[in-house]
Amino acid sequence: MNKVELQAVAETLNNLYAREEELKQAIKSQEQILKDYMDLNQIQHLDLGNAVVHFTQVVSKVFDLKKFREDFGMVEEYMVERLSRRFKVA
Repeated sequence: MNKVELQAVAETLNNLYAREEELKQAIKSQEQILKDYMDLNQIQHLDLGNAVVHFTQVVSKVFDLKKFREDFGMVEEYMVERLSRRFKVA
């Protein structure tokens, strides 16, 4: 590929990233309509024929790093480095 073709690919990616944000907002808006309806009617499962919607409470346990630091001090000795690669088009 030459530079012009790569520039076109990068431009396409930037346009897709912009559309992705718009789509994420539209998705959140539509999800909120369903959530509000289900909250109002106090239902956890909604069978709409073409889709089944589940909106349930889930209990999860997570590690509280802030509290651990308060109780035991620094945690750097337990930290390990991991090599990864990041990709970004700006």
